[in-house]
Amino acid sequence: MTKKKTAELYPTLNNCLVRGSCSDFYLQNYKDGIEYSLNNEEVNFFHDLNGKNNIQKLSKKYKIEAKEIKDFINNFKGSGLIKLLKKKNETINFPSLNKSPSLNEVQIELTGNCNLWCKHCYGRKDFEKISKNQITKEQLFSCLDQMKDMNVARIIISGGEAFLYKELPSVIERIAQKKIHIGGIFTNGTIIRNDIFRSLKKHNITTTFLVSLDGPNAAIHDYIRGNGNFNKSIDFIKKTISDGFRVTVNTVAMKPNIKKLPAMRYFLENLGVSRWRISVPREQGEVVANKDLIIPDWDDIFKAYKRILLGVLANKGKMKIQLSSLFKTEFLENGRYYLYNNDNGCCEYKRNSLVLEANGNILSCPASLNLPLGNIKNNSLKKIWYSDLTQAIKTLPIKDTKCKNCKIKKICGAGCRIMAKKLKGSYFEIDPNACPLYNFFHKEIQPILNKLKIKAVNIPQAKKYSFNKSVIERAWRR
Repeated sequence: MTKKKTAELYPTLNNCLVRGSCSDFYLQNYKDGIEYSLNNEEVNFFHDLNGKNNIQKLSKKYKIEAKEIKDFINNFKGSGLIKLLKKKNETINFPSLNKSPSLNEVQIELTGNCNLWCKHCYGRKDFEKISKNQITKEQLFSCLDQMKDMNVARIIISGGEAFLYKELPSVIERIAQKKIHIGGIFTNGTIIRNDIFRSLKKHNITTTFLVSLDGPNAAIHDYIRGNGNFNKSIDFIKKTISDGFRVTVNTVAMKPNIKKLPAMRYFLENLGVSRWRISVPREQGEVVANKDLIIPDWDDIFKAYKRILLGVLANKGKMKIQLSSLFKTEFLENGRYYLYNNDNGCCEYKRNSLVLEANGNILSCPASLNLPLGNIKNNSLKKIWYSDLTQAIKTLPIKDTKCKNCKIKKICGAGCRIMAKKLKGSYFEIDPNACPLYNFFHKEIQPILNKLKIKAVNIPQAKKYSFNKSVIERAWRR
C-alpha cells in the first residue's frame, strides 16, 4: 500500500502587504488601512508569504518546524490576513521592500478646480493656475504604477474639490489594483456622486471622508463658504455615514465661529462624525486678503481650545477630537504624548509623505505651494523622493534652525518650516504661528496632561543629518 502524499500548501498574505523600511516595518491591510507592527525577525517571513513558497520550503529556509508554521498560519487565518493556496501562484508579485527611508504616503491633488470661493482658502489663485495645466489621466496612472513599485502604503485624495474630477471612480479602481490603501478623501461635501461610493464599495475599501465644516449652523458656515452650502454638507455627511464610511470634520478656527466651537462638538457627535479636527488659519492666500474677517485673537483661540479640552476630560464621548497638533483624544487612550529631540527632523509629522499636485509638481506638504521638489513629467517619483533636496527638507534637525535655543522646541519641533519660509523669508527662521500656539500648550495644556499622568515620551532618536543645508536655500531662493 503506497502512502498518500501530503498536499502541498502555499500560504499567501490576503489583502495585506509588508510596508515600511529599516526598523519600521509593518503589515498593512490595504482594504481598511489597519496596520500591525512587525519585528525584524517577522519581516522577511511575512514578505515570503506570496503564494510561491510552500510550507516545506518556508520550514527549510527559516529553520522552523513545518507544524509550527502551520499552527502559526492557522492562528492568522481567522483574521483573514493569510489564506492557503493548493497550487503555487506565479502571478502574485509583492513590491520589494524599500531601502530607507520609505515613502509611505502620497496625497494626490486630483484637480485645481473648486466649486466654492471660501474666504479662508490658502491657495485659490494657485489652484486656478494649476487647473490650466493639469496632468493627463495617463500621466497620473503612470505615477500610481511608480507608487506601487515603491511600496507606497497610503494615498490621500484631495483637490481643489476632488468630486469635480470626472475620472475619480477609475482612479479609485487603479489604486485598488495597485494594492494601495485610500486613507482619506478630502471634500467640501457639497457634491454627492454615487459612482464614487459604488467604486469604493466594489473594492471593499474602508476609507474616511474629510469634510470641511466651519460652523454648527448655516449662518456661520455659509458666510465663509457661500449660501446654501451648509445644508449640502450636512446632507453629504449623513449619506456618507449611512453608507458605512467614516467622516472626519475639518474646521478652521476663525472669527465667525470661534465662540461656537465648544458647542459644535455636540452637534457633530450627534451626526455620527468619527473625528473632529480643528486648526488655526494658515497665513496664505485668501486668509491674508481677508485677515480682518478671518483671523481671531489668540486669546479667543486658547479659550475655545481649553473649553473643548475640559469638555472632553469631563465626557470623552465617541467622537475623537484633535486640537491643532496640541491635543488628540488618543493622548488619553494611550497615556502618552510625544516630545522632540534636538536631532529629530522638523518635518517629523510628514517625514515619509509627499504631495502630488494636479500639474505634476511634487511638494513636501500641502502648505508648500510654489516650492516644488520636482515634477513627474520629467522625473521619476523615486528620483524626486531620494533627491538631496527632498531628504534635506524631510530630515533637517531642529538644532539647525533659529529655534535651537528655545525652551519649548521639544514640544513644537520648531513649528512649520514652510510657514517660516513664507512669513520670515528663510526655511531656517522661526515660525511665528507656532510660538503662541505651543506656549499655550506649555502653560495650559501640559500641566493638565501631567496631572492626568499622561507621559511625555521622546520621539526615537533620528539618524545623523547627512545633507548640505544650502541645497534648500539654493533651490528656493527665488
